[in-house]
Amino acid sequence: MKKTLGVADMACQHCVGRIEKALKAAGVTDYEIVLEAKEVRVAESQAALAASALSEAGYPCVPKD
Repeated sequence: MKKTLGVADMACQHCVGRIEKALKAAGVTDYEIVLEAKEVRVAESQAALAASALSEAGYPCVPKD
């Protein structure tokens, strides 16, 4: 099951690259970045880890579901 994290500060492909790098560095393996919706969808079991990694990278997020 996926958890959706809203990332209001994600605006461009550069942001996507930084977010992807942060997620990989944190060990998050099951994710999808949707720039148009300003969302990161991650496996529910990795949601807390992903949220922490995003926050540390300067992209605070809010759970959407």
